[in-house]
Amino acid sequence: MTKNWWQKQEKAGIFWLNLTITLVDLLPKFLLYTFVFFVTLIYFLISKNERLKLREFYKQIAIYTNQKKAGFFKESFMIYRNFYEFGISICDKIAVWKNKIQYKDLNIINVDTLNKELKGGLKGSILLTSHYGNIEIARALSNSFSKLNIVILVYKSNSSAFLDMINKISKNKLKMIFIDDLDFATILELQNIVENGMHIGIMGDRVALSSDKNIKLDFLGKSCCFSMGAYLIAGILKTRINTLWCERIGGKYHIEIEQISRSDDNKDGVVNLKKDRAKSVIWIMQAYIKSLEKRVIKNPQLWFNFYDYWNQDVKTKI
Repeated sequence: MTKNWWQKQEKAGIFWLNLTITLVDLLPKFLLYTFVFFVTLIYFLISKNERLKLREFYKQIAIYTNQKKAGFFKESFMIYRNFYEFGISICDKIAVWKNKIQYKDLNIINVDTLNKELKGGLKGSILLTSHYGNIEIARALSNSFSKLNIVILVYKSNSSAFLDMINKISKNKLKMIFIDDLDFATILELQNIVENGMHIGIMGDRVALSSDKNIKLDFLGKSCCFSMGAYLIAGILKTRINTLWCERIGGKYHIEIEQISRSDDNKDGVVNLKKDRAKSVIWIMQAYIKSLEKRVIKNPQLWFNFYDYWNQDVKTKI
């Protein structure tokens, strides 16, 4: 039986995290990256299942883009790059938590749109992110902008120890809401957040714990489970949905925001739920998926879902 993302344990335990924190503090970047190279090479060699799942990922990209599949050794190098970039992303997370990566280090692709959506005095929005790239770098935005406040919605059952470590070392405490169930009290809390101009960050590329909040849609040409949760929350809160991306390319951090719930027929971007809730949000979900597809095809080494992404053991509402 395929394990879901919430049943996976992080390979890097607290010991390795503490060691990495120390090395980020002490080592110059070129020595730190050398350390990352050797550690991720070891994980690459011993992580057979993760390698197999990434081979399936690259195979699916080749099928979807109608390209010839890479040979075994070239593909193995491509897969190793996912391990390496993931290791670098952990170091970058620590660096931004410690305020070593700041706003000046970012390249904002569409700064006017970002300013309008995130600190332009509008009602708060849902910010969809993913396990592609390193969205944690966007904390440099929050650290630099006094008017920008982002609250992260996380599943406590899989995150508490790791998040405790983040807040232990971070210059600025993460604002988080822990949920295992979305009850009425939580909805009221979220409503208060967006009414005060704060934004709610939610990972959009993971299935929900509750199976009736999942739906199957095509991703890279193959049917895959996605959670409707963030989209339904936006509808309940009567607010917008934006996606926020951060890509490390050529050693630089590129930030881009996309207004995926705005369209010619929905100019204000507010999500409106109809009687058939699933049908009323599918077009926004597909906009998110299309953006994710475009990015993973261009920079597949930044894909950090190391499990059987297309075959999760989750009942779906279709």
